[in-house]
Amino acid sequence: MIKILAIIFLTFNIINASELTLINGNIKILNLKNISKDKIVNINIFEPYTKEYTNFQGIILKEFVQTYGLKHNTLILTALDDYKIEFSKKEIEDKNIILAFKEKNVYLAPDTKGPLRIIYKDYKKDKNAIYLTKWIWMIVKAEFK
Repeated sequence: MIKILAIIFLTFNIINASELTLINGNIKILNLKNISKDKIVNINIFEPYTKEYTNFQGIILKEFVQTYGLKHNTLILTALDDYKIEFSKKEIEDKNIILAFKEKNVYLAPDTKGPLRIIYKDYKKDKNAIYLTKWIWMIVKAEFK
């Protein structure tokens, strides 16, 4: 029975892999396909987990907050497994942080660390190792406070 419930749960999340729950005073569902094309960035970065250069598409975190979070100072991202990371206003202002939803022009799904994940476009192993603690993936909820 537990295996069946797990399969149903994973199937539901894969079907909705291009959606994000937004909490900004009320709850909304954001379809990632509706993010304005002019806000999408396309970058090639060194991905520290796969140890190779990869192409990602997403939105700069600052732009995401300005568009969907209005004037909030904190963003809490929650992953599929309920893991949470909090970004302060100062961190949000950093144009180095990308909320990625595509890899190699394909929407991310739970089996590819989606539907959303945080990446740092200027990540350097020797200088920015602390950022790895914020590279959350499988993001399903964004809460603004």
